[in-house]
Amino acid sequence: MRSVWLVLAIAVMSAFADAAERRCGWLRNPGPANWVLEDRDAPWDLRTQGRPFAPGMLPVTGMTDRDWVRPLGGPYGYGCACRTVDADPAARRVPRIRAATAHRALRGGPIVAAAG
Repeated sequence: MRSVWLVLAIAVMSAFADAAERRCGWLRNPGPANWVLEDRDAPWDLRTQGRPFAPGMLPVTGMTDRDWVRPLGGPYGYGCACRTVDADPAARRVPRIRAATAHRALRGGPIVAAAG
């Protein structure tokens, strides 16, 4: 009987461990309290103004001034990063960040679709 519970416990823990995804792309802070990780699949909301930070969001670890590009000179900008996250694909939200790494940003920056 103990072995059955052990197998069930391992299966449940494996299911939760598999829920985490590694997503890499542009970490953007386009305005006050707004954070987005834009990878090859979609933009993922890490935080939207008026909502709490996702657990694991603070601090934005590993990002130095040298890695952070500020096109308008203020605090807002972008950098290249990877995050291991629990993702909600339907809402394109990240309710939890498990791990984070920063990477040297290419000065080209994220591609922004032109209006019109």
